[in-house]
Amino acid sequence: MAEIIGALASGITIAALFKTCLDTIDLIQTARHQELDLKKLVLKLKIEQVRLYAWGQVMGLTSPPDESHPRPLETCHDNIRKLARDILETIIQLFTDAQRLKDRYGCKELPPMQTLPGAQGPNLDEFAPIEKLTGSFSRLRVGTRISSKTEQYLLKTRWAIHDSRKFPALVAEVKDFVDALQNITQPSHNGPSQSETIVLHGIQRINDVETLDLVAETCASEHRVISDAASERSTSFSMTPERLEIIEDWTSGVIAEAGGENTRTDSLPTNDYIYTVPDPRSLWPESELCQHGLLFGLCPIPNCSSFQMEPRMSCEHGSQPL
Repeated sequence: MAEIIGALASGITIAALFKTCLDTIDLIQTARHQELDLKKLVLKLKIEQVRLYAWGQVMGLTSPPDESHPRPLETCHDNIRKLARDILETIIQLFTDAQRLKDRYGCKELPPMQTLPGAQGPNLDEFAPIEKLTGSFSRLRVGTRISSKTEQYLLKTRWAIHDSRKFPALVAEVKDFVDALQNITQPSHNGPSQSETIVLHGIQRINDVETLDLVAETCASEHRVISDAASERSTSFSMTPERLEIIEDWTSGVIAEAGGENTRTDSLPTNDYIYTVPDPRSLWPESELCQHGLLFGLCPIPNCSSFQMEPRMSCEHGSQPL
């Protein structure tokens, strides 16, 4: 079957190839009565799928073509487009080589299915955190159709993790390929890339604490920025509405104060200590503060656009972030 998919992939547009690539990753599913650790491994793979989707969104591959606005990938050099295509085809091969999935990556094939991708079959299990993660990214929908032969294969084939020691190698390979796609098509700079920013915004749309905690855990070693964003988003839900309102009122007051010497502690909730908090503008440039006056990435208020930059660990004066 890998040969069939490969032959079909060689003659289609890169947008259709991108969709095929996303769909083949969906061949790995969580099975009923599967241990939580194995489901976490599938979630880790889904994180890479989300990163791939975000890259495709930046490259204009998730929407139907618009003649008036060429896809960014189409403006890249021919060699870069060819390399991107080769990488997508290689990812597809990872998930369609049955023998390799069994022997190298520790997967087992589930009985044939006749259900649509994402539907719940007799041997599959809907792992809620995965559903909530993909749901915050439009369920990874792409406005491009794939061939009927490819679709038929994807409808009938499903794999589950059998050997947890081997499967991380598959996740690592997918991660390396997604990294390569980002590196060859997006300019490097100190801040997060466009696709990374899309992922962080998607994390902010998740409203389930269990999902956020699992994402924070699974991304801790490979994607620290995503892990921190999920962890901080989760923490915001543990605060009472009253406390959130107090914090928002207090930060608004901080911004309203004139000059960097003024402080405001009268309404800031504390336990047994009183902290004197300087105006953030006296420590960091305004461009690094969110709308509530806190350093980007550290604001606890839901729906704040504070995850667009990686938080700094200390300011130029040696103080810790607010």
